[in-house]
Amino acid sequence: MTSEVTSNRGGGDCSAAELVLEGPYAVCPGQIIYVDLEEPNNIPPGGGQGIGFTNFDDFDFVISGMEFPYSFDSGINGILAENNLPPLEGDFLLYSVVFTNPNNVTGSICDDEWSIDVFFLSEDDPTCDQDPCFAQDLELIGSEEVCPGEATEVTTENPNTVPVDGGQGIRVSNNNDINLFIADVEFPFSFDNDLNGFLSENDLSPLEGNISFGSFVYTDEGDPENSICSQSGLQFSVNFLSSIHPDCIEGDCFAQDPVLSGPSAICPTQSTSVNLVNINTVPEEGGEGIRISDGADIDFIIPEIEFPFSFDGSLNGYLAENDINPLVGLFQMTSVVYGDSEDIQNSICSESSGSISVDFISGDLPECMICEAQLVFVPISNSICPGEVTTIYLLDPASIPTNGGQGLICTLGDGTEILLSEVTFPFELDNDLNGFLSTNDLDPFEEIVTFKHMVYTDPTDVENTICSEGAFGASINFLSPDDISCVSCEVQNLEILGPQFLCPDETTELDFASEITIPEGGGVGLNVYLSSFGNTFWLDNVSFPYTVDNDLNGLLSSNDLNPAQGWIQFRPFIYVDPSDPLNSICMMGEQTDINFLSPANSSCEEECIVEDLILTGPDEICEGETTSVDILPNSSIPQNGGFGIRFSNGEDINITTQGAGITFPFEIDNGLFENLTGDVLEGEFMITSFIYEDPLSINVPCSESDNPVFVTFLPEDDPACTLSMNEYIASGRWNLFPNPASDSFTIEIESKIASNASFQILDMQGRKIKNFSESLNPGLFRIQLSLNDVSPGLYQVVLNISGSTQSQLLMIK
Repeated sequence: MTSEVTSNRGGGDCSAAELVLEGPYAVCPGQIIYVDLEEPNNIPPGGGQGIGFTNFDDFDFVISGMEFPYSFDSGINGILAENNLPPLEGDFLLYSVVFTNPNNVTGSICDDEWSIDVFFLSEDDPTCDQDPCFAQDLELIGSEEVCPGEATEVTTENPNTVPVDGGQGIRVSNNNDINLFIADVEFPFSFDNDLNGFLSENDLSPLEGNISFGSFVYTDEGDPENSICSQSGLQFSVNFLSSIHPDCIEGDCFAQDPVLSGPSAICPTQSTSVNLVNINTVPEEGGEGIRISDGADIDFIIPEIEFPFSFDGSLNGYLAENDINPLVGLFQMTSVVYGDSEDIQNSICSESSGSISVDFISGDLPECMICEAQLVFVPISNSICPGEVTTIYLLDPASIPTNGGQGLICTLGDGTEILLSEVTFPFELDNDLNGFLSTNDLDPFEEIVTFKHMVYTDPTDVENTICSEGAFGASINFLSPDDISCVSCEVQNLEILGPQFLCPDETTELDFASEITIPEGGGVGLNVYLSSFGNTFWLDNVSFPYTVDNDLNGLLSSNDLNPAQGWIQFRPFIYVDPSDPLNSICMMGEQTDINFLSPANSSCEEECIVEDLILTGPDEICEGETTSVDILPNSSIPQNGGFGIRFSNGEDINITTQGAGITFPFEIDNGLFENLTGDVLEGEFMITSFIYEDPLSINVPCSESDNPVFVTFLPEDDPACTLSMNEYIASGRWNLFPNPASDSFTIEIESKIASNASFQILDMQGRKIKNFSESLNPGLFRIQLSLNDVSPGLYQVVLNISGSTQSQLLMIK
């Protein structure tokens, strides 16, 4: 047994998973409970795993060397007595740990995960006067689908806790009309759909369908159902299949019963659908079909059916193809399975015992003469160029009289109507109505045409037999070939081939990321917007790559404007007509921004000035902790030069860092230069800043700070390093809410010790947005912070105590 207060610090090949309680929350002395891992721990080579127990008061210890699932009592299976400790009593938090060294568990914990609460009751608690009783969850270890006569098997995930005079059993339910309790069960328990005779002995039908199972424990063997002291939930279901289910049928030929899934009476142009209660069992060389019979002189089989099978009054053309008269009257349908596709009638190996009835109504009866047109709509595009197509849909199916049909009324702008018959919806069309116009010596459409749905009774005289028109039509704009939308025109994004930030007299280039498409006779231009002047220029006939300076190649000076400063937006566009570019733009691209710097900008000066560093963090840090330095904004770095920091202990260590892209404040980690020095830094170091002109000659600086800052890297055993962030976080907790936040958010800290804490809000580029500090006393502490001056986005809230930091993400909306 070992003792330590822990906190999360995993990563790499070390991670602890959450514990799962598989037993009662409240435990009497001598009662066994079980814990398991939500997923396996990730244990480093040579390491191990354990469980931590803490009541946040006088008990905090870790036991190791167990396997999961792990069962124990309030004495932790004798471990407490061996260490002269009393059994556990009261509320305890249990958490899993992973360590790297079994000989020094607490000193090598690399990760832990806070998980579950357990309350250990005292011997005199009234709850403990009764025999322990707890039903564990069931686990299916057999098949989840069972045919009649077959069996499956269940067991409990852990042994049930059964009272002395009680027993255990299983609960069987379908959450409807079945709810049975079978007592005196031994696990694992194997059973069939008759529950091993239980159902037939009690005049009950065998199980069929999805049945759920759970375990229960009772106290009285003489009356189990009325003395249940604990039962689990219904964890899983077993599907008890019927004897006609395909998986339960012996042999390779069985026809299932048909079921009707549409209307039972249909007109010749209407349809219905038939399906099967289960899939047919079909021989390898055979097939399946439907037998249709009126019980008198009509009896035939439609072969090679796929279920569900949808059919109309003509049985989808089968009757006409086989010289059979249209069906009229009431017909029975059964499913058949045959073994030889070449000789269906003589190779039927199975026919369903059940059948369905369908009434085929004569087309001349009033109920089959309904005529009703529907609304039409065009969901994709209502403007099309020559050669393109669009689609017209019906809002609902039309009602068409027997022997009638449906079509479209096409109305032109001058009122001319063109009737298009025998249309199937959805209907795809082009500006020639799929050849109809040219076939009838009509010109292709080049205007807005309105389409309305129509239904007619006589296909030979459509114009005079229209019985219904749609109330509203859908309009399609057929564009001319020279319309801007119909020319070949495609612009791409611009790339900046040089710098994005330009000093006076500097240039950069713009070019397209990939090939553009310019219509014949057209051209390409640039839309230029100067935000500082509020001016917009449209440049046509632009050649790319396009060179840009702060006078925009003389454009500004020729318009009596000063050179550009600030962000300028460039948007490419393609036009059709060079004589009128702005009114013939066929496509515009995305904007690309270039920042024209003022002559006074430090980036445009060749001065080399470095300011002294400022220590913005602690001047003493322990191993693994960080501090930070900042630089005053008056430093000037020459073009192509850079900024660096030098670390020196005045003896054997002299380290420099370089890079003009360094973002400040610059954090210094005690182990940052371990690869260079062979060890973590230790002792007092002098830190200076410098600027160089040539990245290849950083040892020849053009400016170096005069006054260094000093940071002491403390050894691991230094007393100042005894209070770490890990201990702080383990002794209390901190939280952010609400998250996401809008106007303000609150930091809540529960501390067990007194300490000084500082907070920073950083954006995702590491820039400081807000910072403040607080003195914390033991107890719950809340700090509310306004966000009125903070833009929406994702930020880090960084907590710093004694040089150690921890952060949480905050979303501001």
